[in-house]
Amino acid sequence: MYILLHKAHKHFQMLDSSQNDALLAHFDMALRETASWTLLILFVVISIASFLLARMIIKPMHILQAFALKLVKGERYVSLPSMPNDAIGQLGCSLQTLDKTLAQYEQSRNEMTQNLAHEIRNPLATLKSQLSAFEDGLWEVTPARLSNCTAELDRLIGLVAELDQLNVINDPKFTIERKNQFIAPIIEKTAMLYAPICLSKKMELAIDVAPHLKGFVDEKRLTQILQNIFENAIHAVESDGRIQCYAKENGQSLCIIIADTGGGSPTPEQLFTRYVSSTSSSNKGLGLTITKALVEAHQGTIMMKNNDIGGMTCQIDLPRHSS
Repeated sequence: MYILLHKAHKHFQMLDSSQNDALLAHFDMALRETASWTLLILFVVISIASFLLARMIIKPMHILQAFALKLVKGERYVSLPSMPNDAIGQLGCSLQTLDKTLAQYEQSRNEMTQNLAHEIRNPLATLKSQLSAFEDGLWEVTPARLSNCTAELDRLIGLVAELDQLNVINDPKFTIERKNQFIAPIIEKTAMLYAPICLSKKMELAIDVAPHLKGFVDEKRLTQILQNIFENAIHAVESDGRIQCYAKENGQSLCIIIADTGGGSPTPEQLFTRYVSSTSSSNKGLGLTITKALVEAHQGTIMMKNNDIGGMTCQIDLPRHSS
């Protein structure tokens, strides 16, 4: 603008001074006024544009701030207006995902707390009634009745141990030590732990695993997985029942299958939920929840389904090689 004024003024000075000096002065004044108004209008336009632009940027931030404050106060499934498709909009999507995750976590935590309270309340109530009967002289103290009390205490201790174990597995720092190894010795060694109880219940425990099969597994954690599945099956199977275990290769996966004749379940898809029992005769607990977490730590999958021999089949797919 200054250059424009300077050039116009210079050219008018080059005119013959005998020409109308008044015209030169008026034109110079008009040019300066025009430049002043132009600068003023430009300043106003820039100010308004800056205000509107700042409002466009700050308004979504205020919305996200209010959204975050609602999350902090404990509100869940909070509605969020449509956001622009930019970095701020992506931040809004992330906050909505956080909202849903927190809601699911809190629901799971509440359900777990309720189920845990229920599981603890039952053995405590049983112990209290039995001890009260002893105290009041209604029951004679016998080894069998004391054994029942001990069993309820063992149940409580086992429940606390399972809860501690689940907390360890769910820790983000939890890791397993996998290596490529033969699985037949691991399965056979684990199955031998349950041979005495199977003999006492007159159950058949059949193992059929080819010696050449290998998997990329943690031996300690695979043993723990198999123990939980075998124990669940033994609880479900009655006398003269059958538990069979075999393995096979399935592409890049190693498939371990454990089937029993324990009666099955009306809702096998819910068996990995905390404190859901596989049958009415088996104990509720965290065993299958822990099992699923350990299988997933192997980058594998596990499923339960009813089979054709009157029981449940557990299928565990684990990687054969390091990915």
